[in-house]
Amino acid sequence: MDTSIIGRQKEIQKLDRVLQSKKSEFLAVYGRRRVGKTFLIREYFNYTFDFQISGLGNANTQQQLFNLMMYYANNPTSFTKRLLKIGWLLSNNVAWRGKTSQKSAQIDLLIDRCNQVINLCECKFSLDSFSIDKGYAEKLRSKIATFKTATKTKKSVFLTMITTYGVEKNKYANLLVRNEVTMDDLFS
Repeated sequence: MDTSIIGRQKEIQKLDRVLQSKKSEFLAVYGRRRVGKTFLIREYFNYTFDFQISGLGNANTQQQLFNLMMYYANNPTSFTKRLLKIGWLLSNNVAWRGKTSQKSAQIDLLIDRCNQVINLCECKFSLDSFSIDKGYAEKLRSKIATFKTATKTKKSVFLTMITTYGVEKNKYANLLVRNEVTMDDLFS
């Protein structure tokens, strides 16, 4: 099959601009069904992108961002490991739910690394930077303590926040959050 891109000079110029940009770029490709949008992107980038996702028809910006974060939340491991610069490490990657005699906890994504470190990843969607207040900080501490008690782990446990626009820097975040992954990180 001939895989050359024919008759798409204007689109290729836009793709060239995005590819050569020195900043994070988000590119929305839209149009009628069956006109070759997916083919164009796959051929132009030669299948070298980290992920692709289709947007929602008739959805507003908030719904589209939520769709993106949910896609990430359901397919997080390779992105998160790359962004934490641990992609080369062997690890087990799972969601976790457990309890002690007094408390229960759920971890959105757990990366149990071969270097005696566990990343507990908490995924939060918001339309602005996410703020950890005193009450939420206590919930996070409780979640970490429950995990350590239930699993009897001797490994170091690091809290990693995965958010749309980052975590607001405050005394609670500074004490708890070891790593951060944002939507911008996915596109840089």
